[in-house]
Formats: sequence, C-alpha cells, structure tokens
Amino acid sequence: ALPAQIGGRVAAGATPGALLHEWPGLHAEARFQGHAVTLRLNDKVDRWRITLDGGAVEIARPGQMDLRIENLPPGPHLVRAERISEWHGPAEFDGFFLDPGATALPPPEPQARLIEFIGDSDTVGLGNTSPRRECDAEQVFAATDTSRAFPARLAQDFRADYRVIARSGVGLLRNFGGAKPQHTMRQLYPLALPSEPAAARLPERPADLLVIGLGSNDFGSDFAKGEPWQNNADLSRAFGPALEEFARARLAENAGAKL
Repeated sequence: ALPAQIGGRVAAGATPGALLHEWPGLHAEARFQGHAVTLRLNDKVDRWRITLDGGAVEIARPGQMDLRIENLPPGPHLVRAERISEWHGPAEFDGFFLDPGATALPPPEPQARLIEFIGDSDTVGLGNTSPRRECDAEQVFAATDTSRAFPARLAQDFRADYRVIARSGVGLLRNFGGAKPQHTMRQLYPLALPSEPAAARLPERPADLLVIGLGSNDFGSDFAKGEPWQNNADLSRAFGPALEEFARARLAENAGAKL
C-alpha cells in the first residue's frame, strides 16, 4: 500500500486503509518510484479522473476494480485520484498499491490552508461541463465534474486544499420542491455518509475558511402542501436565524476559521 494525502470527508472501510465516501470532491495524491502503480476501487456509482505525471484517464462506475498503470519511465512519479461525480450512494476507495521492488515516497505535503465549501448543485458543479442545458440524468452524470467547479478552482488559485460538503437540490431549511424535509443540510452536514447515518466520520483537518452557499433551493421552488411555510416572506423570517445558527456552529467546529 502506498501512503497518500487524502482530501474530503470519509469513513473507515471494512479493510485496513479502505475509505468509504459519499460527499463529492474526494481526492488522493501519492508519490513513488517504480514502473507501475495500481489504484483499487469498489465503486459502482461514481466517475473518477486518474492523473499520473500530467497524463489523465477518466473511468465511470468501475465496480470492484484494480486499475493498473504500467511501463512507467524511471524516476519519481505523482499519482492523483479525484472523484468528479455527484453522489449516488456510498462507495469505497481502497488506495494505491506498488509492485515488489518499487519505492514508496512520502506523499505530497498538505497545503497550508484548507477551504471547506458547503452548498448545493452550484458547489457540486452539476452538469458544469455540458454544452447544452437540456440533459437527461445520464448526460448530467457524464457532464458533472466537481474538480472543475468553483471550489476546486478557487482553492487551486489560492494554493489551498478543499473539502466539499454539498448536494444538488439541498437547502438549509427546505430542499427544492419541498423534497425529503428530514434531509436538509442542517441534518446532513454532520454525517460521514448521508445515506448511512450510523457511519462514523474519520477525523478531519479543521478548515481555515468556510464558504456557505445555501438558499437557492430554499427559495427557488413552489411550496408543497404540508410545509410549515407557504410563502417566501414566512420562510425568510425563519431562514436568517437558521443560517446564523448554522454558520456559528461551523465556526465553533473550526477554531479560528473565517467565514
């Protein structure tokens, strides 16, 4: 197994070193000397971009798979794996592996700063590489690339790492169309795996900067029957205090962070 620098929110998998993930934007980087490296995944739902020494390949819904890259030239190599798709359920990243005789090098040092982005489809980058607006679900899946959305690009410009806690359609008090009222960001944020609430979150590096982009889905759709608010004025009166409470809680968890 090759030590890696991991970015994103994860839970422990069933085997040593395996990571369960569901929030978007998971990324891992490692360094080595050798003629081959293997990436191990157990993932039926996501798209990945694997970059090695500047060359890249994308794979979709690989399932249980060992992706082997071989015939590499002598010298040090940098390999990066990025989950680029929206969440569709939990999956497992099992890490990088070397052949006998290869040399594991220390992983890249973490960036000096970490920015955490909390939001909805704008933060995820839903369909952000599509050349058109009218897409079916499969086309949206193929066109979504969190690594090209504004969180990753902003972090790169400021030489920072990033963590993305976001979901399309989610709001702070209500989701788009009033869907799943018990799964707003207030309920989902603490979870390692939103679809498996019992999964324990692995320790996270505190963020230096918090960026909250919520509200579009709270106010962007008609109210469903039975919701506690029936107009935007009522919702506005509840939204402001709820946003302040949510922001203060995040600041308390990330001592010294800016918002």
